[in-house]
Amino acid sequence: MKRTTMLFKAFSSPEFEAKTRRFVTKRRNFQDYNLISKNVSYLNIHAGNRCFIIGNGPSLKKVDLSRLKDEYTITVNQSPRMDNFKDIHTTYHLWVDERFFHLERNNPNDMELLDVMRKVNTDDNKPIVFYKVPAHNMIKEFGLDKEQNISYIMDGNINVDTPNVDFPITEPVPMFSTCIHYAILIAVYMGFKEIYLLGCDCTGIINTINARMESSKEFAYAYNISDNERRRMIEQNKKSSLADEFEWYSYLFRTYGMLFQYCKRRGVTLLNATEGSILEEVPRVHLDDVLKK
Repeated sequence: MKRTTMLFKAFSSPEFEAKTRRFVTKRRNFQDYNLISKNVSYLNIHAGNRCFIIGNGPSLKKVDLSRLKDEYTITVNQSPRMDNFKDIHTTYHLWVDERFFHLERNNPNDMELLDVMRKVNTDDNKPIVFYKVPAHNMIKEFGLDKEQNISYIMDGNINVDTPNVDFPITEPVPMFSTCIHYAILIAVYMGFKEIYLLGCDCTGIINTINARMESSKEFAYAYNISDNERRRMIEQNKKSSLADEFEWYSYLFRTYGMLFQYCKRRGVTLLNATEGSILEEVPRVHLDDVLKK
């Protein structure tokens, strides 16, 4: 009886469940799996270094981003819209919102977004750009793979709060609420020992409300919203209920706490250097104090 109980526990452990979920994802998406297997080249390539994950919160308007040009940085989504984006000399960029990956040539809002994707490359800098696997067809259609250094990540039905389970980017990772969460896992896999969040105001909830108030022109971002982008946001927000959006934000904050614990378990320091951030799950630090190190 004791032996049977031990066997049951072994096959019902969180570790075994995570492995099974990854196996199922691989069987269902075998061709896509080949895209992420190449990420093994990133394992510990920045071992012992620090990096800055830069969101798109309005607090960045007060930051001299040129101070980060000699740092390892990960920027996300539509940050190329920022007037001073080129000052960052970003090392990596990340696109994960699948609503970005179904672009229509006859839609000016979509074509403006495609132009933003292309502006990740600047005159003197060509970062490595991570896309989620569902972007692959769009990338081929518009020839982004001929212009950019592209890698892929894949998410799956994996629990982020599973203890003693790592999340290598050569495997499906949990499906997260925000690109910053994916960026944290990428940074951990690359071996960074210190990860600082910047521009992670977590004010997206304000944008969600404003997008539903069609008369509103105020959006809390580090960049100005064009008329085309404003229309695209309003159109996209109609596809989900406000109740679902609020549930999404609740999960977003809880996941930050889970990732903080994940980093701690891996011996990685995760701190929030965003001025005025409403994020409580990651300890605060002042950017000036970090840059003095």
